[in-house]
Amino acid sequence: DAIVGQHCFGVVHGLLEPTPGCPTLRCRELRQPCDLVIQEPHLGNRWFNVRCEPMLAPDGHLSGIVHTMQDITARKQAEDDLRKAHNELEERVRERTAELTNVNEVLHAEIVEHERADRSIRMSHRLLEIANLHTEIAPLLKDFAAEIRGFTGYAGVGVCVVDAGGNPLYEAYDGFTREFFEVESAACVRSKRCKCVSVVEGTVDKSSALYTEGGSFCINSIARFMREASGQESGQAFEVCRRHGYESMALVPVLISDHARGFIQVADPRENALPGDLVQTLEKAGLQLGIAIRRVMAESSAATDHLTGLFNHRHFVDRLEQEVASAHRQCGAFSLAMIDIDGFKKVNDMLGHMAGDRVLREVAGTIRGCIRGYDVAFRYGGDEFAIILPDAGYDGAATTVDRIRKAIGEVTPAGIGVPEVKLGLSGGVACFPNDSTNSQELIMMADTALYRAKQRGGNGTCRAAEPEASPVPDRNWETFRMNSVYALAAAVDAKDHHTFGHSGRVAALCTSLGYRLGMSTPLVERLSSAALLHDIGKLSVPDKVLRKREDLTEQEWEEVRRHPEHGIRIIEKIPQLTPIVPAILHHHERFDGLGYPSGLKGEDIPLKARVIAIVDAYDTMTSARSYRGVLSTEEALAELRRCAGTQFDPELVEAFAAMIIEGQVKGLSVSPER
Repeated sequence: DAIVGQHCFGVVHGLLEPTPGCPTLRCRELRQPCDLVIQEPHLGNRWFNVRCEPMLAPDGHLSGIVHTMQDITARKQAEDDLRKAHNELEERVRERTAELTNVNEVLHAEIVEHERADRSIRMSHRLLEIANLHTEIAPLLKDFAAEIRGFTGYAGVGVCVVDAGGNPLYEAYDGFTREFFEVESAACVRSKRCKCVSVVEGTVDKSSALYTEGGSFCINSIARFMREASGQESGQAFEVCRRHGYESMALVPVLISDHARGFIQVADPRENALPGDLVQTLEKAGLQLGIAIRRVMAESSAATDHLTGLFNHRHFVDRLEQEVASAHRQCGAFSLAMIDIDGFKKVNDMLGHMAGDRVLREVAGTIRGCIRGYDVAFRYGGDEFAIILPDAGYDGAATTVDRIRKAIGEVTPAGIGVPEVKLGLSGGVACFPNDSTNSQELIMMADTALYRAKQRGGNGTCRAAEPEASPVPDRNWETFRMNSVYALAAAVDAKDHHTFGHSGRVAALCTSLGYRLGMSTPLVERLSSAALLHDIGKLSVPDKVLRKREDLTEQEWEEVRRHPEHGIRIIEKIPQLTPIVPAILHHHERFDGLGYPSGLKGEDIPLKARVIAIVDAYDTMTSARSYRGVLSTEEALAELRRCAGTQFDPELVEAFAAMIIEGQVKGLSVSPER
């Protein structure tokens, strides 16, 4: 009765008001058990866990709260003891760690030294990879600067290459601003307005504190140096560095054939940021860069057309392959433009070949001046040029060709003063990947568009994707058609040296069999062209699949089976070759209908395709391959006869066998001993 009507905080805890977080109030509010850990001063500062649990009536109303207290003083004491022990252990660990740190100072220094050496070696290896990767000096310098900065972590790195007279040839920098490196710092070195020029000229002032024995120098506190050099000529390069916030700077020479032909500069806003081992590493980088530049210059000379100064045909083929590979990796796009000078023959006929050479040089200079910095121009051959335009579509490439045409139209051939000689330009444009994803196909597409522009009267540009406007065949186009056939056939044979000459042998045998079957000369010529190009689709099959010695996987077989369809996508873009498309598409059909790609049967298979199928199989069996031996003529003919009626047309097999036995093959020596 004494506590009825009183509050638990007064009865139990001796308080005048509820404690913060009172479990009774929270239990009444939430209608669920609530706990609170408290220390009771009036009970000897003992610790209790207070728990309140609700009592609910059947109708859900709160009818009461059960209030219990559990003495947890012993547990709290144990926790305090554990915490104290933990703190003592941590203190002992810290003390032991400090002792170990002091004991291992020498070892730590050695580790740091090894890390620096390892970093230097890794940077040298990476720079060597970059040096071997590039074929042009400008991107080589750019990647060198970026790689050095990435490894060293310094604020800026710049590279400059000069000629024998100190004139700048190439500059690249990473982290520096253009104003700092090109306009001010490098300019000071090149213009001989400070002692840094000694590095470029290769003559080191041994009396100057700026240089080491290696012909380089390093200043780790420009401000201190300038204070100590008060009243002396300190050089504008240092003033430039300070104005741009740099306190440490190093400069090392780039040696080409033992002559300093440039420098590598690094700078950082921190003092003492450039240890001596770093300067040695940079000197090695300067040597590597010099060797790489010398190699690139030698390769560039071999890749340059010496009349025009543009890259030559050999380099064009290599560079186009690289561009295709890069576009494949990066899912990129580019255009190929082929251009030809209109009226050039007239220059040669009227003015001689020396005047023609002058015209070629002027046109090459015009092309160089009309393209972007990252476009690449080539002399493809004769009066034909090629341009690779990265990241350019039809419109961008056509605009470039039109700009070149306009500029060429204003050229008077070498000031020769012959008004009737007027130059024009015809162009053809093909795009990756719209027209093709293969370099050989791109060349063919662009060349076809160029000839289309010529056929339309010249001095214009055609795109590979343009619809053909009823061409009028002539002897030039027939020559172009045959040249295209031979070029594409050679490209197919070149894919695999084990099958080299296969297309030519199949064409020769098909030609002879065509005449034996009574075909007209035009039909035999088409059969021969189709035979030459029957494997053109293999240009799209990966080399590793074509040359694989082991059994092909199902996926690899699927790649091979698609080559007829790849082939017609190439051929159908050349209008003059359209008549031979069915023969190429269906030369792997079977007489019993189990072939590919369409499953045609019997005489539904085009005659030329049935002929090629037999001859192709015969030449494959009687030629050496990496995965099996050579069959004799008798063995090969027996195999053809065994498959007659299932794989091959039986009548054509017998006609072919009779021709081989009789040796009636035009253009190819065939004997039973083959």
